[in-house]
Amino acid sequence: MGRSQDENDRTKMRWGPRRIVRIQRDSENNFGFSIISGMVDTSNANGSIKRGIFIKSVEQMSPAGMTGNLRIGDRIVEIDGFENQTHDQVVETIRKSKGVIELGVQSLVFSISRKSAGNVKRSQAEIEADPEQEDEFGYTMQKIRKKYKSLGKEVMLVTIKKNIQNVGISLAGHHDRTKMAVFICGLHPQGAAFECGQLKIGDEIIEANGHILKDRCHLNSSVVIKSLPGNNLKLVIRRRPTTDELAIPPVTIFPRTLDDSDQYTDFEGVRTIMAKKGHYGLGIMIVEGRHADVGKGIFISDVQIGSVAEEAGLEVGDMILGINSDTLLECTNDEATQILKRAEGMVKLVVCNPNKNKKEAASSDPKASSTTKEPGSKDDPKNNKEPAKPSEAKKPEAAVVKVVTGKPVTIELTRPKDSAIGMIVCGGANTPSGGVFVLDVYPGGIVEKDGKIKPGNLILEYGGENFKTVEYPRAQTLVLTMSGVIKINVLQDEPKTEQVDVELQRKPGKGVGISLTGFKNGNGAYITELLEGGSALESGLLSIGDQITSICKEDVKNSPIDNIITQMKISDPLQFQVTRYKVSK
Repeated sequence: MGRSQDENDRTKMRWGPRRIVRIQRDSENNFGFSIISGMVDTSNANGSIKRGIFIKSVEQMSPAGMTGNLRIGDRIVEIDGFENQTHDQVVETIRKSKGVIELGVQSLVFSISRKSAGNVKRSQAEIEADPEQEDEFGYTMQKIRKKYKSLGKEVMLVTIKKNIQNVGISLAGHHDRTKMAVFICGLHPQGAAFECGQLKIGDEIIEANGHILKDRCHLNSSVVIKSLPGNNLKLVIRRRPTTDELAIPPVTIFPRTLDDSDQYTDFEGVRTIMAKKGHYGLGIMIVEGRHADVGKGIFISDVQIGSVAEEAGLEVGDMILGINSDTLLECTNDEATQILKRAEGMVKLVVCNPNKNKKEAASSDPKASSTTKEPGSKDDPKNNKEPAKPSEAKKPEAAVVKVVTGKPVTIELTRPKDSAIGMIVCGGANTPSGGVFVLDVYPGGIVEKDGKIKPGNLILEYGGENFKTVEYPRAQTLVLTMSGVIKINVLQDEPKTEQVDVELQRKPGKGVGISLTGFKNGNGAYITELLEGGSALESGLLSIGDQITSICKEDVKNSPIDNIITQMKISDPLQFQVTRYKVSK
């Protein structure tokens, strides 16, 4: 009877069901997680804000990480059977533990589609007559039947317990190209979908975990299903009597093991790169873009010289199709960044380069392009580059440029077309900074090796372009794309900065709309994107390049980016301070 609350509130953030996580350690190791106190909007009907204790970090190979069931941002609601514990009490319980603790935790469940069956409006009488409790997506069979009454009686809800590799579903579109639909055309015998025993070839997928797939492209739907978090996949399906509507015949032959590589067969020149992620990451910058031949995707915009990425053969312009078992097709830049951050150790990247494909179409062997390239191998793209580049040798006059603090100085750098400048800029004439500043310098990049340009330097001119009046998008494009001999006029005074205090209220079902990137030295983070519709952009107080210096009055200038993101996620209202460079008047 307690389900008479406003069901439309389901589009807000809310806490999922409680789960018990048992963590066991030996005497030589710690549990491998840390906690933090904070405030968060629990999206109760009265909109109250509650204080809680949250998981701040989880070490991947620790006892906590090995459970696979403890996530950053989870709320601790009980420890060893005791609820309503203070932060100090939780810390003390963990400290005194003799090797095993049991945590009761909840994860945030974010918004589902407003058009989902989980959000269907019901009368009070319908709610009271429903024998089922709503699941984490708001589903009950009564609600599903009401939503999809026009589709007939053959609509059902199927729950799949996902395994680590893949759910093992092959999808197909409608044979009539004027219609959009998502049909199951194959079930891998080793997949979780086959094991659940409830799905059949020809079933039409209507919803997945609160996401509407009806009348959508099957390729996009595949990406949606693969990217859904959690251990349960709940599909609303419509059973079809035949397979006549499938665009292709049912799939009957499968690889021995579950592998996602077949989803990239529509792309030319696909190559698989293996790279071992080091302390400073892979050494690439990515950007969300669109290419005329391959459409929207995630592209490599910069490769750090001497980095793991360069050694492995990744190149500027490569489109990243997948990372390990995650596909990046239709991912946003923020989602792709998070997938990259999660990847540890030996990382498998599936890439293609649409620009390179055009140039090499007449001579390249498509079979060779799909094999794994090991660094240093004969087929390594790094070894197929042009012979020695004489332009990389620094000119004598550039090597003896004397930098004088307080006076503009011109520095000459040479950047080959296939190399990265290794510098991030921020600001612009159209920003509160009033000019373009060097924000970060990549270790091993051209700028860092030259050693003259430092973070905080004001760029007055770049490659003949007046940076005193240039706006940020133009400045960023020039720095990322200009090659050859580049003359950079900079002012190396001690930079003036300003601090801005910001308080943001979260919108129902949404984040505040901030994307962050960590500085290359591992300390601190800065804003890389302000998302449309988010309260951060609407506040008018923030700019790309602003450094997060404190959250709820706690200094985070030297904190790892994961800690900063966690603190920002669990704080509501979100109170923080940013620091930005400012042109001296």
